[in-house]
This record gives sequence, C-alpha cells and structure tokens, in this order.
Amino acid sequence: MQRANARKRRSRTSRRHAEILEAALACFTELGFAATTMADVCQRSRASVGSVYHHFKSKEQLAGALFLEGLRDYQQGLLDELGRVDTGRPGSGRRLIRTMVDHYLRWVEAHRVWARYLIEFGGGPFVAAFDDQLESLNREFLSRVEQAVLPAVKRGELRRLPRVVSLALVFGPVREFVRRWLWNPSEASLAAARRFLPDAAWRSMLCPKENED
Repeated sequence: MQRANARKRRSRTSRRHAEILEAALACFTELGFAATTMADVCQRSRASVGSVYHHFKSKEQLAGALFLEGLRDYQQGLLDELGRVDTGRPGSGRRLIRTMVDHYLRWVEAHRVWARYLIEFGGGPFVAAFDDQLESLNREFLSRVEQAVLPAVKRGELRRLPRVVSLALVFGPVREFVRRWLWNPSEASLAAARRFLPDAAWRSMLCPKENED
C-alpha cells in the first residue's frame, strides 16, 4: 500500500512538473522572457506559488530546465530511431544520415513552439548556468550517434571527418531551413525540405568513391 501511494505521489509530482514546464514555454514564447513573471506561470499552469517554487527556485532556473528538457526530448527521439537501424547491414549509412535530418524536421513540426524556444533562447544566460548538464547531455548524445555511424564509416560508405565538420554537413542546411520556416512558414515548404534535405545530407557524407555516380 505504501509503495502504491509513493508511486501515485511521484506520478502527480512528475505531472505537475511537466505542466509547469508547458506553461512556462507558452509564457516565455508569448510574452518574452523578461516580461514573464512566476505569477504568469502559476496562473497558466494552475499551480500554486508554493508548488511552482517547490519545483523551480527562480524564473531563470525554470527557463534553463525548459531548455534542457526540450533538447533531451529531441535527442532521445533521434537515438530511439537510430537504434532501430541495423547498422551492420551494408548501405545502412544512407538510412542513418537520412534519419537524422528527417527526425529533426519532424520533431520541429511536432514541437514548433519548443523548437523556437531552443533557437531563440539558446544563448541566454540562464542556459549558461546549466553548462555542466548541457555538456554531459551533448557528450552522451554525440557519442551514441557516432557509435551508430561508425560501422558505415569503417565500411567506407561515409566519410571519416572531424565531428564539427560532420555536424555542419549533416545539420547545417536543415537548421538554416528550420530557422526560416519557424518564423515564416509561407516562405519555405516543409514537404520540400523533407523530400530533398535528407538525401542532400547523405550525399555530403558519402566517401568520394561512393559519390562517383
């Protein structure tokens, strides 16, 4: 009985935590970070002041936690998709690279407000306060992505490049597209991006001998 009650309390706490983050996301993106108050978040989430401050000690901590949560959601979704690819199968390099770009586009489409928040507030001082957690999260994420593509690199399907160069080739064009699309959807076609950008990223990573045709 005690265990069941403890699980219920954890579930309620987790649900309240998520509701506060959702409310903060709406407030920050609609009102702006500077104009948003913790009272706004309380009202939007229908949580008491004590409940909000129990989870987050300040607006800055809340904003940083929201950034981390969005990044974690995107990264875990991609890792789950990469985990379903048979990386030992010849030709899997194409699927891996295409999956990276396609997932990015689909995640942005499904979480448009969150995506705008990550882009708009990524350089905020409240995010810098979470540098250690961000570094740990990104390090684990990139390590697992590299492990996934390593077999294709060893088979000569994909280029062996410095990490920063690979990231620029795979994600640079799609990030530029997303910036335009988020703020002006009528200017760019998401369907066209999903049709062309995944293959463009894959071709940019092809080894020269694989790219001769």
